[in-house]
Amino acid sequence: MGSAPVTMPVGPASAQVYAPAPVGKPHAVIHNSGPGIVYLGQSGVTQGQGLPLRAKETVELPNGVDAIYAVCGGLILSGTVTTTTTAAITHGASTTVAVTAITGFAAKQVVQVGAGTAAETLTISSTSTAPSVTFTSKPVLDHVSGAAMTLVTGAAAGTLRVSTGSA
Repeated sequence: MGSAPVTMPVGPASAQVYAPAPVGKPHAVIHNSGPGIVYLGQSGVTQGQGLPLRAKETVELPNGVDAIYAVCGGLILSGTVTTTTTAAITHGASTTVAVTAITGFAAKQVVQVGAGTAAETLTISSTSTAPSVTFTSKPVLDHVSGAAMTLVTGAAAGTLRVSTGSA
């Protein structure tokens, strides 16, 4: 038995797009309506570590027993609003990170911490004059002291159509 498909936007911050059915054999069909590439994975998924789902592609998960998160690729970074971490970040340890400066950063902004395949996007919940930044969720990757944190000013958008159910 399935539920009606749900259409949802996907942006630069990881967001849950599927929760398994509480009974039966859960399954999901996820279709990327476009226009951007969407990356699927666990909580905190990034474009460097997620399963790419290109525009107009569909993936069927006949035994989707875990929650699925999505993020859209193609981030546009400010290039001018940046800071660096002043201590190493251990994944899952804390939502608060000490940084060299907080100028230009505010609550509800999305930032990229790290670079390349070690990068992840996080949403700021608050800043402190300590200076530090508190995120809405714990980082899922480790980052060295001195890791770059850059404001995300735009991103390619994606739209997923998710159909779920259980057998």
